[in-house]
Amino acid sequence: MRSLYRNLGLILVLIMLCGVFCPEARADRQSKVEAERSLLQARKDEAGGNSAAARMNYTNAFIFGLSSRDSYRESLAAVSILGEPLSSVGRKAVSMQSSLVESGAHGASFDSRRDEMVKLQNLYNRMEEVEPNNPNWYYLEAVVTCELEHHYVKARRSLVRCLRCPGSSPVKGKASKLLAHIKAAADQQQIWLDQDGKRAREWLRKPIDHSKVSSYPSASSSSSSSSSSSSSIPDYERRARDAESRGDYGAAGRFRSGNASIKDSSTHW
Repeated sequence: MRSLYRNLGLILVLIMLCGVFCPEARADRQSKVEAERSLLQARKDEAGGNSAAARMNYTNAFIFGLSSRDSYRESLAAVSILGEPLSSVGRKAVSMQSSLVESGAHGASFDSRRDEMVKLQNLYNRMEEVEPNNPNWYYLEAVVTCELEHHYVKARRSLVRCLRCPGSSPVKGKASKLLAHIKAAADQQQIWLDQDGKRAREWLRKPIDHSKVSSYPSASSSSSSSSSSSSSIPDYERRARDAESRGDYGAAGRFRSGNASIKDSSTHW
């Protein structure tokens, strides 16, 4: 009997040590608790017509769900929160966020619209983690990247990943069309990026004179200062900039994304 108590005491000590030295486990359990709490609140908010609070809590539930303990033990596609698949919670968050962004396309200020689009882009990135073989998320991310960042090289990478996803999907046709639309701008940006990389390497190889420290000149930044008159800038980029100068950020986004729209969020899932 004394031996049994000794063994039980040892087991309790080991459990306590695991709690002390494995903070990740405690954090993961807390994330699951927060995910469940946020999802319950989101459902109440949605039922009560509080769309802003519901949108925030669906997003919180999704993000906490990604970092819950289950997400490390099994594939993200198998994770659920209160019986609802994590992918379903993510889709709800995407739906509400994309509706907010689309509703503010013509009336919101540039800064507020940009902030909400960044949130939408982050949700697309997270959904790619949950469903890495779903081409829709890469396409939708590319659309937002064109509108938000004007980073056509980055958008092209997302579109290529979309087209490489297994199986057939209607969204791949749109991805191919958008890929062709941004080709000229992406090619020009790639030239600038290569020039920047070359100049950076040359700058780093030079001996440092601390009395004359300055940053290396950027090809892309110097080009952007005169890009409005450069023949290398596609016509749709000029039209997008004109629309931005008038405050029509929705039109600017459509020019850059070849009339692709974040409305696609509701049809390409």
